[in-house]
Amino acid sequence: MLSEFLIIAATLMAEAGGEPLQGKEAVASVIINRVTPMQSAAGVCLAPYQFSCWNAGEDAMIVRIRAWVRMENPVKIGNHLFGEL
Repeated sequence: MLSEFLIIAATLMAEAGGEPLQGKEAVASVIINRVTPMQSAAGVCLAPYQFSCWNAGEDAMIVRIRAWVRMENPVKIGNHLFGEL
């Protein structure tokens, strides 16, 4: 099972990975705005048909995450997700 942090990070990378920081912030804002006392941020990301990257299921996304990790070192992944700080 994926951690909440990894689910959110993977959602940001899949939905806005090629976008500038503002695009990533927009996706993060959508996630945050949908969080309720009954639904966590991970629940928002995994809800059916909310983010297309999860439509094939969690197992398919795990394959994509493993591919990203093999291709990139952690610093590059962080920079890709959040921009160079």
